This record gives sequence, C-alpha cells and structure tokens, in this order.
Amino acid sequence: MKRKTYEYLGFRLTLIGWAARLGIDYDVLRLRLAKGWTVQRAFETPVEESERASATAALEVRKAENRERTKAKVLAYKGEHRTVAEWAKKLGIPRVTIDKRLRKGYSVGQCLGLEPIEFDESWRCRKLTYKGETLTTREWADRLHVSLCQFCVRIRKGFPDELLFAENLRRRRKTSAACKDK
Repeated sequence: MKRKTYEYLGFRLTLIGWAARLGIDYDVLRLRLAKGWTVQRAFETPVEESERASATAALEVRKAENRERTKAKVLAYKGEHRTVAEWAKKLGIPRVTIDKRLRKGYSVGQCLGLEPIEFDESWRCRKLTYKGETLTTREWADRLHVSLCQFCVRIRKGFPDELLFAENLRRRRKTSAACKDK
C-alpha cells in the first residue's frame, strides 16, 4: 500500500516523516489535516496542550482497534486450546486453509481436518434431470465436454435448459491420423 506524501518547503515526505522531522506528534498532524487544515498551516502552527491531549486519546483508540484486529483467534478442540497459527503448525495444515474453513462455517474439528466434512448436499453432487435422464453435475459436465466449474456457472446464472445442457461447441476436434503424418 502506497502511503500519501505531503509537499512542504520543496520536500515530499509521508506524514510520519514530517512528524519526525518537525518534532510534532503524528496524531496532532493527522487530526489537523482531517479537520481540513492546509499543509502549511498544520505544519507551522504551534501545538497547544488541548491538541496534544486529543491526539493522545486518538492514539489510544487506534491502539485499541489494532489490538482487537490482530487478536489471535483461539480454537478449542477436545479440551485443547490453541491459536489458528499453532494448530496449523501442529497439524501441518496451511493457516489460510483453516481460516477459509472457519469462514465457511465448518466446525472446529472439520476446520482442523480431524473430522470428516460431508459434501452430500454440495453443488458437486447435485443431481439434475434433463429429458428423462438424471446425472450429477460432474457427470453432466463430462457428457457435455465442459469443465465442472463452467457447468456450475451456467446453473448459478440461471441458464435456460437448452443452454444449460448444450455441448461445448469450442472443444478441440480430434485430429485424424492423416493429419498427424504431415
């Protein structure tokens, strides 16, 4: 993420850089600019005690928000309490995988790969009937020569049956033996 720079006296620095260079608290400068002050006015006006107090309060609020945001999530499984990172290290599962499973609403045991995940009702196993023939989505995709993902996109977008069950017209044609010899 690129930080915003401010030009003053012919130099371009970030607000943190200017705070260090001018000896003014970063939060004081940030609050002044948030109020709509010009850069020159914000940098040249002496700091009052009331400003310093409000900047300190703003700093404490920011620190509390950061602590809350970065607080490690603790998962309990069969009496064992560990953070997501600790479980990932112990079980050899990428931390991202555990986080994704948690977002999908799996139980802790399923997130950690210690309990099976049931996929019976998932889109991969859904059965569809067309012209009296019932197949799973994977079987329909194979029959129509489209990827499973492409077939499921058709379902999700609500394609009519004629287009949903249409064969892939762009599939590669099989080359004949005569063409291979050339």
